[in-house]
Amino acid sequence: MGLSQGSCASPPVWTVVSTVIVRAYRHEGYGVEFRTAWSGLIIVIAAVLFVDNTDLFNTSLNPSWTEEQFAVFHNNAIHLWAHLLQATGGNLKQSKCYYYMMIYRFINGRANLASPTELSHLPVAHIPQHEGPDLPIELKPCDEPTETLGVFQSPSGEDNGHLLRMQEKAYDWLARVNSSNLVPSEVWHSLFTQAIPSVRYGMVVMLNGPRELEDTMMLWYFYCLPKLGVNRNITADWRWLPRRFQGLGLPNFGIEKLSEMIQYVLRHWGSKEGVGMLLRRDYELTQLETGLSGNFLVRDYKKYGFLATKGWVKVLWQYCYYYGVQIEVEGMDIPRPRERDFPVMEKFLGLFEQPELEQLNRVRHYKKAYWVSQLLEANGWSVRTNALGTSPGTATKMDFPEQQPTSGDFALWETALRAITSPSLELSPALEKVLHDGFDKVVWWKGLSSEYVYRSEDGLRTKKYRVDNNRRSTRSKTALVADSSSTCDPPRTKYKLVSVHETSSSVQYHSECLYKQFPEESNRSLVDKMQEPPYGSLFQTIHIPQGGDWIVEAIQHGTLMAVHDGSYQSDLDPTVCSAAVALGCSTTGRRGVISMAEKTDKHTASNYRGEALGALLHAALMHVCTQDDTSTFHPVRVGCDNMGIVKHARDYRLALPDKQKQADVIRSMRAVIARLPMALNYEHVYAHQDESRGAEDLDDMEQLNVIADRIADNQLVHSVAHNEFATSNFPDEGIRILCNGKKVTAGVRQSIYDEWGQRVAQELMKERGIADEHSFNLIAWDAVEDAMASFSTGFSTFVTKFVSHFGGTKKMIGNWQDTNKSCPSCGQPNEDMSHITRCQEEGRAQMRTESAHVVAQWLLDTHMDEELVEGFMDYIIAGGTKQLVEILDDDSEYLDYAEEHDRLGWDCFLEGRISHSLLEIQSDCLHRAGAYMTIKTWSKQFIHHMLCVTHRQWTYRNARTHLKKIEGRTQEDHDRVQNEVRALLAVQPEDLLPTHRHLLQFDAEALGQGSTRDRLLWLNQMESAREAKLAASRRQKQKEKDRRNTSSRRDEEGGLEDRERSNLSKRQREGTSLANRSSSEINNG
Repeated sequence: MGLSQGSCASPPVWTVVSTVIVRAYRHEGYGVEFRTAWSGLIIVIAAVLFVDNTDLFNTSLNPSWTEEQFAVFHNNAIHLWAHLLQATGGNLKQSKCYYYMMIYRFINGRANLASPTELSHLPVAHIPQHEGPDLPIELKPCDEPTETLGVFQSPSGEDNGHLLRMQEKAYDWLARVNSSNLVPSEVWHSLFTQAIPSVRYGMVVMLNGPRELEDTMMLWYFYCLPKLGVNRNITADWRWLPRRFQGLGLPNFGIEKLSEMIQYVLRHWGSKEGVGMLLRRDYELTQLETGLSGNFLVRDYKKYGFLATKGWVKVLWQYCYYYGVQIEVEGMDIPRPRERDFPVMEKFLGLFEQPELEQLNRVRHYKKAYWVSQLLEANGWSVRTNALGTSPGTATKMDFPEQQPTSGDFALWETALRAITSPSLELSPALEKVLHDGFDKVVWWKGLSSEYVYRSEDGLRTKKYRVDNNRRSTRSKTALVADSSSTCDPPRTKYKLVSVHETSSSVQYHSECLYKQFPEESNRSLVDKMQEPPYGSLFQTIHIPQGGDWIVEAIQHGTLMAVHDGSYQSDLDPTVCSAAVALGCSTTGRRGVISMAEKTDKHTASNYRGEALGALLHAALMHVCTQDDTSTFHPVRVGCDNMGIVKHARDYRLALPDKQKQADVIRSMRAVIARLPMALNYEHVYAHQDESRGAEDLDDMEQLNVIADRIADNQLVHSVAHNEFATSNFPDEGIRILCNGKKVTAGVRQSIYDEWGQRVAQELMKERGIADEHSFNLIAWDAVEDAMASFSTGFSTFVTKFVSHFGGTKKMIGNWQDTNKSCPSCGQPNEDMSHITRCQEEGRAQMRTESAHVVAQWLLDTHMDEELVEGFMDYIIAGGTKQLVEILDDDSEYLDYAEEHDRLGWDCFLEGRISHSLLEIQSDCLHRAGAYMTIKTWSKQFIHHMLCVTHRQWTYRNARTHLKKIEGRTQEDHDRVQNEVRALLAVQPEDLLPTHRHLLQFDAEALGQGSTRDRLLWLNQMESAREAKLAASRRQKQKEKDRRNTSSRRDEEGGLEDRERSNLSKRQREGTSLANRSSSEINNG
């Protein structure tokens, strides 16, 4: 059956057919089976399919296979897949097929991927066809990128394929823009709606470092800036500094990539599906490869990054370190096998340098040791025999990288072992009790009261041994022999871990150590369980009668009702919100409440967060009720007066958007709901029904909502009064993102930009002398961000150019043009941006005075204190020549603010960087006046007024330089004409031809008072007359020269004629004489 493109039946039919093919392919043993590196979870992947794009994966099923055997196995897999496609009507096309062979060669202990030339001895893969012979397909080098779904990548990751593709798309867009007639505002729009989304596509899979990515895309920005109306030489920091800090706000592609990677992790981490499991495997592999304790993502990449092989998780680590982001991973620390145990690599780090650490890490992989206990006997202090020499380590469940250390590596390893233990290879102090079986595939142990030693392999097969009395025991070892019953049911309680040296011919007991015995759990009430980890820190206040067991019974009978609510009172404490859950049983009528309060910051705390905390609180309670019970539970009826939270609870499997507010709470709440054995039937409950109806008219859910609302308010007041708050590290978050040590609760991208931008802005403004570290923190950057967001693209770009001093001032233009650098208004040398608002030229001062009155009137209209209004007006009129402290009275209540204001200075004030103190003063003024305007709205408008003062100065200044007013000419054009007229007034009549001397017979006063057109006409006539005079002079000189030349030639020609005439006369005389002689001779004859 053929289905046309766009058919509604195509997706399901494709899924059905592909499922059959994949299962048949997997049934024959093809595909790959991964295990997570230390937790042992299994991941099976046969193929990755997207419509007609398919990637097949195969790995060697037997470590003893030769390369030729693996190549044959791989070719058979390709043939099977091709035949399965043909059976369903498909086929493989030779031009679209290729394959990679990832076979390693070890050179001096380092693994390298073999090239196609090195694999030329292997049989070439072929694809069968419907008709004709099988066709060979290309074997690509492992570092050659190929395109899949628009993304270029290679198995080695050592390529720039996708980065080059990004550049290609970026410069294609730039070429189209350069050939268009778009104005800067249209180019900005096209940049953010067309270019950026296209260029950033696929960045999440790239393995290029942040510096390389930044430098590559910054060069593209360099060529884009002129079309955006910005000097292309503006420094890089100003280009991508967020608008919050008055930068251009161009995307930093490194941060864009990091935020996409983090979003990818947040979306898939903890999932039991393919991507989530592969992420966990990559993380665990990096844990074992580096050998670092705890979460390596928060360690110093610069110091320890070399311990990991290049891969996706390592690149994530690199980007996090580069941009100051920390990723906390919950529940992923490798379990410590014994008390006092420690990772081997951590001890090496303080004793050896990087080249030696690389050698030691190779041997550690070879010896299969992460914890030092994996190198020691059961006694906790003796180094195992196989920990030395060239023999591989003890078989382990951990998945270490394959290594082939050199002899030098082994020698250094032994030296290192003696360094962290002792010269006699004995650890002191010794390790203590055993916490769990560890990671060895074979575990030897004893029961609590047993004379037998038990051998367990992979936790499946168990054999028991006893002392062999027929063999002589040594002082350190006792011979063991298998009991007559080779398999058995071992004791349930393990008492001692035993070290045994096992060979093909003997089994010898070495030493033993006690297991740590944990107390058995006793029957506890629900309230007792609620106070234990991991939820104990969440349930801050519990008022549940009778131990809470009735709640479990109500869930079992389907009679439990619950309503949760939140509370937030910014006037009480803008950094605190609270939540409460009211519970009730519809049958017994029992009621109970739980509540909590959380302290964060004024940007995080809100009503919405309180509502989300209520949902999390309820979900956590349901999990505590059901986690240790195997009973059947009925759905629970849950109410909430916030529809957004209701939707999140209902659609808990959907991915959260990047800009989701309170994402940390919602993500944790969803994770807990996903683990519950029963459904939560959420419904919307209208809030505050008791304000319009009596209690007897409210149904059960509405009554519970009233209770939850009251308890949440009470909890908020109590927590603020007693400074008692619950933790903000919620259970089941899985992943926590921190920027500069502060937990990210909303959009990851924006949070990274804010923290990174603050760090860059602080360094930049300190370097430029705009604001030192203390002054920087005085500025109300939230207000600046709101104001910048309200501006048009053109105006916000002007702000950046003005603040960065990359505007078209005379000093700036003088860097590439030979021009006068003086101020066009007052003539001050080297006009820069700081002079624009300080110029004391009469017109500029008048403009500043008019602006000051406009600002003052607006301040009065918005209820600012008149004293401060007058101070600001005089301050603006002074043009930076006075400080605010000098203007205010000595007994003014605003002197403290004035000192802070003057610390920031004139430039900060006129450029909109106002202080927190000013907002506090104005907030009180608005409150006293009973105004409806919020301080957020006021600050945004005030910053706009200040920048308008600056913009008016800039506009007025440009009227003399750029703005064409009278006769379509700039002031500079008029001045140039005047100067040329003055210069030509010194021309003398003799400098002109007589016919043009009438041009000097004019009324100079009339010409000066006339139009520029008249003056320009006179200039053109004068220039023509001067040119005519010069031309006449040149002609006269040429005539004189020609006359002299002619006279000389005539003299030469006259002398020649005389000589010729003389010669002619002589010849004539000679002819006459000859004729006479001839005549005489004739007569004589």
